[in-house]
Amino acid sequence: MPASRYAEGDQHCFVGYIRAVRSDHAPKKSAPNLVATNDGYSWIALDGMESIRDVSKQFQPYRDSDFFRMLWNPTGADVSGNHLSRVGTTMPFDLTHAYRKCDWEFRRTTKRILKGGDDILKAAVAGARDVGMEIQFYIRPEAFFAPFPYDEIFTSKFLLRNPQWRCRDEFGHEVMRMSYAFPQVQDHMLDYVEELLGYQPDGICLAFNRSLPMMICEAPVLEEFARRHGRAARLPEEVDSPEMLSVRQSLLGRFVDRLHALLSQRKKALSAIVEFDNSYSLLMGLDVEPLVDRGVIESLYVTGFCPQSEFWGKVRTGGKVKVYSSIHYTHSEGTAAPDPYDHQWQAGALATILEAGFDGAFHWDTDSMHANPYNWHVLRHGGSREFLQRVLAREAAVAPVFQPITEIRGVSRGRYDPMRSY
Repeated sequence: MPASRYAEGDQHCFVGYIRAVRSDHAPKKSAPNLVATNDGYSWIALDGMESIRDVSKQFQPYRDSDFFRMLWNPTGADVSGNHLSRVGTTMPFDLTHAYRKCDWEFRRTTKRILKGGDDILKAAVAGARDVGMEIQFYIRPEAFFAPFPYDEIFTSKFLLRNPQWRCRDEFGHEVMRMSYAFPQVQDHMLDYVEELLGYQPDGICLAFNRSLPMMICEAPVLEEFARRHGRAARLPEEVDSPEMLSVRQSLLGRFVDRLHALLSQRKKALSAIVEFDNSYSLLMGLDVEPLVDRGVIESLYVTGFCPQSEFWGKVRTGGKVKVYSSIHYTHSEGTAAPDPYDHQWQAGALATILEAGFDGAFHWDTDSMHANPYNWHVLRHGGSREFLQRVLAREAAVAPVFQPITEIRGVSRGRYDPMRSY
């Protein structure tokens, strides 16, 4: 194909090509134990989409890699983002108050794609199947509202129309979150999940790291407290008491049980992204251990470097759930990578996770790693202990090898290079 045309009638063009050659830089056998994530807003907003084919391009780097599962974000929960939704609120709305270029790019892109009749989620499932990956839709259960200047872009109709089901703090003040203590909010979310299941993903992942708390001191919470203890809760003093936390954790657990029952009927998995600091999750109303004990959760993706954690080591050795450790962009102090693009550091961290007996690793915003060839080569094969040891020993060369053109149509590119005659 012509790459450049200098003048009308000019028939010359420059052609470049890539020649694939066999290499022993990659492991001989795959070790499918890595999990990728892809934020449905970020890559569209930052990179844009020329056509629906760009969705499938997001999956091609994972072909023949150790990544066996993609956590694909449809952008939100009730605010259903980049796909048409019967249940949720397809965004974006008016961008009068939007000041970021990426918000405008997202609006232009999604509007053009949806207007053309294409469906990003359908294309994502097809893209995952094409490269042999599982795909789970990961949703942020509290993605109903965003404050100014994003309230006109990300706030859902469900939140706006149902103030009676919003959270209330310990002083009785309304909080702009929907409370899962109300069955109506749970029903709405289950209805949305059922819509997502129409795309035939392999499962649903709840991003608890971006959603807690999902209830505070609403009427159903206080009623359950009174039923258990025979008295009204003393507020605000008992807002974080063990008794109150137990009520919230139990009510949230019942919703997760309902979601698990729905997914089980469809033979789909339920997984969750959880905070590395479990004490924070407990304080915010999530107790993950009973969910694991009941067999509700298939996999946990922890936002921190698990080998250093006694708690996550105990959960792993329980054998009732698969636990995947993060190694970069972590939310826990002292565990973030010094340089997320340092492939030697990545290899060491991955090796430590596997040696500690965890099921594998999961990576935030994996699409942002594709552009760095050295780092991505290590990450995509990072489920193989043998390969990682070779990288650490600097035996597995990861730099690309460039083979220069030595002749053109039999003419040697020597001192009188024909390329220099143009």
